[in-house]
Amino acid sequence: MKIIISVLILSLTAVSASADFRFTFNGHTYDVITSPKNWSDALADTNIRTVNGSVGYLVKIESAEENAIIMGALLDNIQPFEFNNTVPVDGGGQAALWIGATDSHSEGDWVWIVDNTPFWQGDSTGTAIGRRYNNWGSLEEGEPNNYGNQNYGVIALNSWIFGNEGEWDDVAEQSPLYYIIEYDILETTAAKDCAIIDSQINLTIPCIKIGEGNYQVGLSRFVNPEDTNWLYWSFSGDIQVGSGSDQCAAVDSSSNISLPCVDISGIRLEIELSYYFYALNSSALYWRLESYHEIGSASCDSSNLNLCTTDSSCSNAGGHWYDNICNLAPTLDDDNSIQTPQSAVKLIFIHHSTGGNWLADPNEDQPYGGLGRELMANNYYVSATNYGWGPYSIGDSTDIPNWPDWFTGANSSTILAAVYSENNQNIGGFGSWPRLSADPGGENEVIMFKSCFPNSDLYGNPDDEAATETNEQYTVSNAKAVYNNLLTYFASHRDKLFVVITAPPQTENEYSGGDQPPAERAANTRTFNNWLCNDWLDNYAYSNVAVFDYFNILTAADNHHRWLNDAESHEIHTLNNFAAYSVDEWDSHPSTTGHQKATEEFVPLLNYFYHRWQTSVE
Repeated sequence: MKIIISVLILSLTAVSASADFRFTFNGHTYDVITSPKNWSDALADTNIRTVNGSVGYLVKIESAEENAIIMGALLDNIQPFEFNNTVPVDGGGQAALWIGATDSHSEGDWVWIVDNTPFWQGDSTGTAIGRRYNNWGSLEEGEPNNYGNQNYGVIALNSWIFGNEGEWDDVAEQSPLYYIIEYDILETTAAKDCAIIDSQINLTIPCIKIGEGNYQVGLSRFVNPEDTNWLYWSFSGDIQVGSGSDQCAAVDSSSNISLPCVDISGIRLEIELSYYFYALNSSALYWRLESYHEIGSASCDSSNLNLCTTDSSCSNAGGHWYDNICNLAPTLDDDNSIQTPQSAVKLIFIHHSTGGNWLADPNEDQPYGGLGRELMANNYYVSATNYGWGPYSIGDSTDIPNWPDWFTGANSSTILAAVYSENNQNIGGFGSWPRLSADPGGENEVIMFKSCFPNSDLYGNPDDEAATETNEQYTVSNAKAVYNNLLTYFASHRDKLFVVITAPPQTENEYSGGDQPPAERAANTRTFNNWLCNDWLDNYAYSNVAVFDYFNILTAADNHHRWLNDAESHEIHTLNNFAAYSVDEWDSHPSTTGHQKATEEFVPLLNYFYHRWQTSVE
């Protein structure tokens, strides 16, 4: 795997801005405008912009998830070299964009300008109104601080003295900044064809690569008359699918199903079609395809909308709605797929406190990353260990030198039997998280394991070779020896997927005294983690071991380990080996923003690791 290393030198002069860009979330559309304006001019500009008739407004951020989605889009599209284009004159030097928060009407009474919803009362020591979401800067004295009469909200692209990337600041109105516009509607694309609803419309069900058996097909139709509420139709029924693992399966004549029609005389409508298949006697095997089409004025006096079995039998459909549809259906055996597993997968996460925070849902007590909820959404049934867990209280011992005790030591068979059979969450005091309602049964298939502090404090030299035997030392050579030791066990247990999560970075202040300065020990950790990601598995013949570089993504906003351009991408753009997302300078535990970044990047990669492993097993 290629590591990308670049050093960014920021000029004090403005550079060309990236183009405006658009993204969507939760039924809303967002525009990011990269022509800087002061707050009042940005607000005025929102009022003349529309999407499908919906007037825009300066963004109203109502959840940690929405904040994370916005930050992901910003950092994906705004390059660090252009941060100087959007820096508040009275901020802390951070780059930032206008959001729709203001207390200009009454000092300390923060509202969202679009509807005057109050969400915060006071300065940085204030309180949320109605438990509404806020994400003010959390470092030092915090934000908002009304320094010099600051009455307008921004979201930061990078850290500053009083806050982290993704947190909010209050600044004065006059700064020319980029800004975010929100619309209460999804952007829809123009129809490719028009069709007339008369006696019937024949629709072709796209093909999918599936084996012979009984499956269910579903069709939902959503018709949206202008300026009225949505109308809904739905139907599902059993069909028989022929064999065809290497080609698009044939759907026989029994696949014709009917849907009710309505009288739409004189109304122009949109129709959305969603198809899905899933096995009747097993977990879901499905895909979804949607398309919008404008329907002409006509009367629907028939009781049937027939699904036809072949493209040729749809010759009277009033125009084909899809061409080469087989090419659009996902292939279920694609090694590079990051789709959600089709059946529930049992996963266990061996961790300590940082892992608990990463799993946790939003809470008011400590950082959280929402990983548990996201894993559940991706069809993983998640259990965990914690302090004091298991035989010999092995849960207390998750440092790098301890891993042989878990996997290859004298008591490892007892310990691993407990790991594979564990089905409790063991949340501890780090924040709760949800999981699938039903245990799918059987053993845990995916084994995630992570060391915590002080395992980002490695002595020795970056190019030290692996020790001949494992020991108790926190050195580069012993860390390599430990992970080499594990491969023998992993190779003989290819029915499991083992996922190594690298240890999180520490702040410089949390390094203890020693013979080597903190910068050298942190650099050793970086080199060791690069070895895990790029070299450790070079001679390993199987696909049941994977590495996620949790350390790297927490060292800078533009450092990543993610799925990008249909490939695994391990990126080092900023040469920093200390924590960039810590709770504070004396507490290395990752902040909520850092945890959420880790969740966003890890879950698609986990899906990739899982499908790669499953393909090799098959």
